[in-house]
Amino acid sequence: MVGYAAGFMIYMLIFLYGTMVMRGVVEEKANRIIEVIASSARPFEIMMGKVVGIGLVGLTQLVLWVALGSLVTMGVGALIAPSVSPDTMNQVQQMQANNPSQGMGLGGALAASGIVLPNISMVSILMFIFNFFAGYFLYASLFAAVGSAVDQESDANSLTFPITLPVILTMLFIGNVIAAPNGTFAVVASMIPLFSPILMTVRVAATDVPAWQLLTSIALSIGGFFGAIWLASRIYRIGILSYGKKPTLKEIARWITLRV
Repeated sequence: MVGYAAGFMIYMLIFLYGTMVMRGVVEEKANRIIEVIASSARPFEIMMGKVVGIGLVGLTQLVLWVALGSLVTMGVGALIAPSVSPDTMNQVQQMQANNPSQGMGLGGALAASGIVLPNISMVSILMFIFNFFAGYFLYASLFAAVGSAVDQESDANSLTFPITLPVILTMLFIGNVIAAPNGTFAVVASMIPLFSPILMTVRVAATDVPAWQLLTSIALSIGGFFGAIWLASRIYRIGILSYGKKPTLKEIARWITLRV
């Protein structure tokens, strides 16, 4: 359940901030602002500035959500703790003595009340953070490329389908990964850069993933990110100065190999 929730959160964040990048590029292009910016910076720098800027906004919001969640946890724990009987509290304290890494907080108070929260390992937390950024930068750069190719947001629907399809398929795969997190399908799918931000997050929460698989996934995700950035920058440099006609996927593919 924790893995599904974490995977779904990354899914939502990728779409939320990815579409924000695309809208920003479309607005700058529609208002001709991009022409002014392009006179003083390279298209690649403009695109990365947009992607990184919105990524930092996402990071700030994520930190605020974590801080708010921590405050709520401490507050609820403080409210529940006084209502716990002394005998039950002694049992909880004994449990904490055996596992010093867990404080009283909400987890201990709820445990004393008979409610057990799932343990989330540090590896799961670190992989969630890494996969959020890996998935965001990969997909946001592609969303930026689509935004540069159209004059208005309504024209982008058909062009975003090839980008959104892998994310949608990933959500359909989650059930199979949770059912058999160490199966061949789960292992292979969680290594593919387009799928790994969500599926590796789910696997790490569901089972103990071998270190070599984690490192391979991280390396391939970094490689996929740089590949997506290169691909998107080739489209972006042509698209931001193209007006009046909605390009087809075939034309966009030609932009990638076009020399300017």
